[in-house]
Amino acid sequence: MLDLLKPPHGPKEETQLSIVKALMARPYLRADLARPTGRVANTISTAIDELRGRNIIAPAKRGSREDIRLMPLTGVAVGVELGYQHMVVAARLAHQSFDEAETEFLENGAAQGRESWLPALVSAIRKVVIKVGGGPNELATIGMGIPRVVDPQQQTLVPPVLPPWQEGENPAAALTKQLARAKDMSVPANLRVRLDNDANLGAYAEHVYTHPHLETLIYIKASTGVGAGIIIGGKLFRGAKGCAGEIGHTMVQPDGRFCLCGGRGCLETLVGADAMLRDAQAMLGDKIFTRPFSVNQLVDQAEAGNPICRRIVRDAATLLGQSIGNVCNLLNPNVIVLGGVFGRAGDLAIKACNEGISRTAMAAAQSERPLVVATESPRATAHGALLLGIDGEGRA
Repeated sequence: MLDLLKPPHGPKEETQLSIVKALMARPYLRADLARPTGRVANTISTAIDELRGRNIIAPAKRGSREDIRLMPLTGVAVGVELGYQHMVVAARLAHQSFDEAETEFLENGAAQGRESWLPALVSAIRKVVIKVGGGPNELATIGMGIPRVVDPQQQTLVPPVLPPWQEGENPAAALTKQLARAKDMSVPANLRVRLDNDANLGAYAEHVYTHPHLETLIYIKASTGVGAGIIIGGKLFRGAKGCAGEIGHTMVQPDGRFCLCGGRGCLETLVGADAMLRDAQAMLGDKIFTRPFSVNQLVDQAEAGNPICRRIVRDAATLLGQSIGNVCNLLNPNVIVLGGVFGRAGDLAIKACNEGISRTAMAAAQSERPLVVATESPRATAHGALLLGIDGEGRA
């Protein structure tokens, strides 16, 4: 795998590398490789013939289709979602499919502190690398998604750097150093953990694995924070400093609650997990219903019929939809994918979100049906991080 990801030395090798990276994400029809590679059909055909001659790729029948696939490779690609209260690690060999990936979920996250999450994460990475059949010495590429704004060029956190991180901290750099020191793993000397925002990586995974032919996709990652990942023309749109998609910090109440970002009345203060849980606990503190102590419990109780929890989720999803409606007027997306809290809430959140969108979006901007769908992958960010590691080569 690492040999195939070496920097190219000319246009021909650049084309071959772009095809290899695309096929490390998923199999493609020959005609469909134009979009992920940015090359024309004749150039792709020539490169495919050369790669087949080197026994790197081969056609594979799937029903009436003939996919182009990679031949078996050594080297494991890893993706990490580092959340506030949890972590997810996904891993697979580069030639394996999305369905063949191994995942590991940890109830430990950035909020527990670096001394806790960092060694636990390294242990989980070693575990999934072995489970996927790579052995402890075959980690090749790694990407990481976090719920913060990341400068895509500098691979650093964008000020203001908010808790649980401090100015100058970089979780990807910390993981790179910890992996290099690990005694029970051997990693490439120039391994570098690639870093991006968690919503961006969720959008990346949804585009590659679920909606590859759509022009514009918006992925909403709602948990403690609320962010949007944006795909336009098959490419992630991050903005100049990585701030694109920060829908959670759009102002919806001029005199509302103060937000960690320094703003006031941000959407996140009303529909984020902490806000919904705060409202539920206030209302259910002395009632006959069980008081939820996590946002997952809140969603479970909503699905079980608790009227207060259902109302909280529905109102939050409606308000989220109103903000999304404004985004629809700007970007006119083909699909909006709900992840995180609202993805788990299913039809309850989808219906309410659509209602909110209808209040603020032009009719033409919401004409696609279905416009809002729940994610098909609850681990989308980790899988998107895995793709980021491949695309960025995971190396310095």
